[in-house]
Amino acid sequence: MEIPIKLFSLCISLIVIIILGLSGQSYAKIDLVTCAGAWVFNDPSAEVLSDISGNGNDCNVKGKPKSAEGMFGKAMDFDAVDDLVECPDNDMLDVGSYSTQTWLLACRSWKP
Repeated sequence: MEIPIKLFSLCISLIVIIILGLSGQSYAKIDLVTCAGAWVFNDPSAEVLSDISGNGNDCNVKGKPKSAEGMFGKAMDFDAVDDLVECPDNDMLDVGSYSTQTWLLACRSWKP
């Protein structure tokens, strides 16, 4: 028996929608025991980003990032010209393999 293409497409679409609906959001907890550094980019007036991991890997904010709405409250808006964050060299941050987590909103208006 041949299945009509429209019915087949509808079934595949429903399966995809159900799978995506059941997948939900993932959650990752920061393990501060094994974390080399963790910084919160929520205060554009800050000159130093304190390392919340407790390892003292504080970073310096260069330039004057603006305030923006972030995923979880306020965020820093870097202008892609002279705004940046610079972390001092530290052997603790020189790791062979690592994972990183970043919430990033890229703007299409940036032109290098």
